[in-house]
Formats: sequence, C-alpha cells, structure tokens
Amino acid sequence: MVHPSDRSMTLLLSDEKVCIRCAVEKPRTEYYAHPQMADGLLGACKVCVKEGMRIRRRTNPKVQEYD
Repeated sequence: MVHPSDRSMTLLLSDEKVCIRCAVEKPRTEYYAHPQMADGLLGACKVCVKEGMRIRRRTNPKVQEYD
C-alpha cells in the first residue's frame, strides 16, 4: 500500500498533468494554483476553466449582472 504522502510527492515531482475536462496532458504551468488539492493545482487546465466561465457568463443571468 502506498502512503498518501508518498503519492503527493510523486505528483509534485511530475512535470505534466492531465486535465480532468479535456483529458490532455499539459505542463503544470497550464493550471491555476489551488492549495486544497493534493498537488497544489486545480484539476482543470486554464483553457478549460476560462471556457467554462465564458459559458457560465452567457447562460447565467445572475452572473451577467456583474459583467
């Protein structure tokens, strides 16, 4: 059995990560920081996060009030 701290060290040492939305392996620099995640990065890449926000702004009237 792998100890959780060993797993997180492996994640931190990797140069790339697979996006949970587009499933493309990208450099760690293509992800926003997120201190609550095991590897310290958000699961979706910056491109996917931005696209999701664009869609949310277009489809959600409450969000449009702030734009």
